[in-house]
Amino acid sequence: LEGSALQLASQKRVLSAAKIISLSEGIGIELGHFITRGPDGKKQFACHVYNRIQLVFFAEGIADAGNKPRMEIEGECKMDTNINRISAIPIPVAKILEEKPGNFELNFLEGNPVTIHFEHVTDQWPREWSLYSVRLYDQDKRSSEVFVDHQQVQETTSGPIRVSWY
Repeated sequence: LEGSALQLASQKRVLSAAKIISLSEGIGIELGHFITRGPDGKKQFACHVYNRIQLVFFAEGIADAGNKPRMEIEGECKMDTNINRISAIPIPVAKILEEKPGNFELNFLEGNPVTIHFEHVTDQWPREWSLYSVRLYDQDKRSSEVFVDHQQVQETTSGPIRVSWY
């Protein structure tokens, strides 16, 4: 595959294998891993080309002044022991729920480090979040990325990818 066909196949692969898993620190999002073309044009695993992943979620069932609570999770793109998967991006739910709800950023450095940014969160934590978009990128070369927007998320998955904090 080349060009836009490769891009589309990459976007579909990321989400077609997406799943929510249980981790010791909370829950995690696993994504599908894929082969892409590196800067030299040769085939490489995605996590060798893109070193970061950004997941954007919006809360279900609540809004503040018309704005849904937003959670942005950023972590490292690492190949899982199964080369067809990207290692789970952790969401340390218990640690998040210890914090007072609001608009802020949390950095969790244990295990697989993540940064989680919250916006439009009011006086209580939303308990259900839906995946809105996914971005794999190289933090040093911002022009190089795979972006899966909300419409593509809906078209690629059989139903919304939801994270519940119960």
